[in-house]
Amino acid sequence: MDLKACPAQILPEAGCVDIWHFHCQSASLAATESLAGTLSEEERVTAGRLRDDTLRSRYIANHATARAILALYAAGLVLARGRNGKPYVAAPDTAKHLRFNMAHSGALCVVAVAAGEEVGVDVERVRHDIALDEIAEMYFTPRELASLRRVPQENRADAFFACWTRKEALLKAQGTGFLRAPDTVHVGLEASDLLCSGWTATGFDFSPGYAGAVALEGTQISLRLREFRLSS
Repeated sequence: MDLKACPAQILPEAGCVDIWHFHCQSASLAATESLAGTLSEEERVTAGRLRDDTLRSRYIANHATARAILALYAAGLVLARGRNGKPYVAAPDTAKHLRFNMAHSGALCVVAVAAGEEVGVDVERVRHDIALDEIAEMYFTPRELASLRRVPQENRADAFFACWTRKEALLKAQGTGFLRAPDTVHVGLEASDLLCSGWTATGFDFSPGYAGAVALEGTQISLRLREFRLSS
């Protein structure tokens, strides 16, 4: 399978994040399986443990495409994982300033790329068939929960996932993920509500029915939304 994208991009400037998005549902199973050779040994082992063909195909496509996206910024990258599992560029030395993070929901995958500033990203399909209030009670701060309860019922799912994705993006950027209790991190329902010194988080929207957010180390953030196309 050929991976097709726009020409190589210059690195994001300080305070800027490239947000790449792609769908892998159009690629055939055989085509995505052929990409397995581009994965690391750890990734191939993980893919092999997935017995569901669709899940395995998406895993391979997501991780192989993330590598292809990063190759637009630097060649010969070696990726590794930190203490809590966050991936980072381990080599070459000339590319160690690259920061990236990946998230997926169903067939949609996003990859965030920054230069020199830690970054985290999350994307979720907005669902109306789950117990949002009960989940919020477990993972939201008291202020977030109170704000959510004031949102009209018809808008509550959008508000919930806006808060959830920014919270998860921030925890991923900080390298802890949900190892840190989410209800101890206040991001609020609006970007201006973030109470975390030295960090910025904002939402983005490029696919109907999904909520996305990115968090960046620093006090400013701007986004460049980009699409990466997988050929079938």
